[in-house]
Parts: sequence; C-alpha cells; structure tokens
Amino acid sequence: QVLRTELNIQRNFFHQFRVYVEEGDALSFSTMSIGAIDVDPMMVLMQDGVVIAGNDDTDLTLNSALFNIEFEQSGWVSVYVGLAGAGADKGTVSFNVQPAN
Repeated sequence: QVLRTELNIQRNFFHQFRVYVEEGDALSFSTMSIGAIDVDPMMVLMQDGVVIAGNDDTDLTLNSALFNIEFEQSGWVSVYVGLAGAGADKGTVSFNVQPAN
C-alpha cells in the first residue's frame, strides 16, 4: 500500500505532517507549480528529534523529484515543508511512501 499525501503550500508558512514508516520504506517528494512559475520548496525530515534529510534552497523544476530516501528504522517521521528562494508564492507538493520490498 502506497501512502500519498498532497499539500498546498504558500510562502511564509511552514506546513507539517507526520507519517509512520517501516524500516526500508522509501519516501519520494515532488513539486508542482501553479501556472508556469516553479515552486522552490524547503523541506526537512525529522525522526526522534534528529534531522535525517533536508534541503535549504534547492532549485526544482516543474514536477521534479527531490528525494528518494530509504528509512533505516521504523517510527514516526515529521515532515516540514515551506517555500524558499525565488518563484511562486504558492504551489503543491506531493509525498509518496513506498513500502519496503
């Protein structure tokens, strides 16, 4: 079963959600723009209070994938996402968690 979460994001807000992952699960992250202007997201993943992945200003083009992270341990992961850099003031990001094979 694939978990998919889609968030509408806007500048000057951090959006947060939590997801339970099993060891070996993989999370992928993609971004979509509103209109023709790219969305430039800033994302941090935390587990047990530790940052396990993040970017602070990655230039992403329309629908480009940012991460394909395999989790090393089971547990709750907090995902924080906002907008950084130039680009649109709002957009949509999607997250997919693929079960371990």
